Amino acid sequence: MKETIIRNAKRWGVALAALAVVAAPAQVANASAGDTASRSAFAEQARAAGLDQRQARQLQGEVDRILAGMKTGGRQVSANEVRSADGRVRAVVPVPGEQRARPLSGAGTMANCSYEYLCLFDRPNFSGVLFNLYYCDFINLGDYGLNDRLESYDNSQTAGTTAGFYNWEGSWKWKFGSTAPHTDYNLNRWSGLANMIDAVDPC
Repeated sequence: MKETIIRNAKRWGVALAALAVVAAPAQVANASAGDTASRSAFAEQARAAGLDQRQARQLQGEVDRILAGMKTGGRQVSANEVRSADGRVRAVVPVPGEQRARPLSGAGTMANCSYEYLCLFDRPNFSGVLFNLYYCDFINLGDYGLNDRLESYDNSQTAGTTAGFYNWEGSWKWKFGSTAPHTDYNLNRWSGLANMIDAVDPC
């Protein structure tokens, strides 16, 4: 069902993707990362989550790194979440001292990958930065700073939906598929494909 709906929705263009953005708290949802008032609101959100000043600065530094790696452009939507400008990718940065990402906006929990999403992680065991994908479209991970960094994933899309994983070898080469529900907590475990994948087609 998801695949049929989303492939039809692609005809409406990338603008439709933005409609599915999970809203961050009102005080930060509509502001850009570079705005002073926004930074203050994000810092307050981090403090409300129990982070001290040093941890809040560390978290913001990681968010800035993710933003810098997005060739498509992006914007910070909470203390630890970034949305790509094209609406295809949401990145969630782990809170300092924690292995797994969870959005400080309270927009869902990432303890487990949300249903109907393909979740990519830049560390094994579903840890590190989370890159959350939903739309059926070929996604060059290099546009979002994740090429050659994928180490684990959780395919929680509707049952039977198949994601394809590709590497750039002068042209796009299919490496493996994942039919939901399916996970791999360490791409080096059997296949040695960690830190190799350059593109994904979620469905």
